[in-house]
Amino acid sequence: MTIGHLLIDAFARPNEKSELCIGTAGRDLCQRHNILPIAYLNMSLPRIEGTATLMTLSQLKEMFFAFGRVLQVLLTRSPNHELSGIRNLEADALDIVPNFFLQWLRDPSILSYISQNVETKQVLDSSVYHRALNQIDHHMIAHDVLRQLYLSAFDLEIHTNATNYYDAMVKLWSLFTPIPLHNRDFHPCSFEQIYSEQLASAYYSHKWSEMIACDLFNAFKEIGLKDKEKISALGRRFRETILARGGTISMRELFREFRSRDPNYEHYVQQLTTKF
Repeated sequence: MTIGHLLIDAFARPNEKSELCIGTAGRDLCQRHNILPIAYLNMSLPRIEGTATLMTLSQLKEMFFAFGRVLQVLLTRSPNHELSGIRNLEADALDIVPNFFLQWLRDPSILSYISQNVETKQVLDSSVYHRALNQIDHHMIAHDVLRQLYLSAFDLEIHTNATNYYDAMVKLWSLFTPIPLHNRDFHPCSFEQIYSEQLASAYYSHKWSEMIACDLFNAFKEIGLKDKEKISALGRRFRETILARGGTISMRELFREFRSRDPNYEHYVQQLTTKF
């Protein structure tokens, strides 16, 4: 039975500069009119004549993130168009599923399914993969996390209090950053995500969605990632709750239904501080 359509544009056109991998909705499900969902996966990979196109680890992470968005579109089961896919999702829940699929790259067995040396056909050694993942995920991680927390706090401050942006910046900077603020630093003026985009008072959703995704993924780790039967059963439950009913019920209730409790940030903190 066909449940939807996925269109993949894997390669970049001549002179195309973008190398981002993006998953997006082309058409949402509408059961009333028998309309199936359509999702696009645009990868913009360079085409190299005479050899296979290879992906860096960063590109692979982008693809997993984008594929999570694609599955949100394709696996929805809402009968109403207005509630299908990522429609009607809370702002801080939009990236939970993409970040959840990104978590699977932390399992070496996943890479063994999708990696292969072009010449020797040998799977990438797990030690090499872990070293590369550590360099990407843990390089200056404390600085990056504090930076995101500062920007989140700044966003909430200027949208909840009648505070001048400069006063808010000075007030919050020292709470999150050990480096002194330069007297000619006006970085909030280029913080376009909270001014001209859709993250006004919701910039915190970046870190929030990562934390929730880590907690969801930990449900799979708790039963053992090598137990295929249990993983398959839990995966079906994830599909039937988080994916199928995404826009019809608040993510808080869906999370409670899947995990039987409220979110716990401890799993995310442990992941941030633990290397392979």
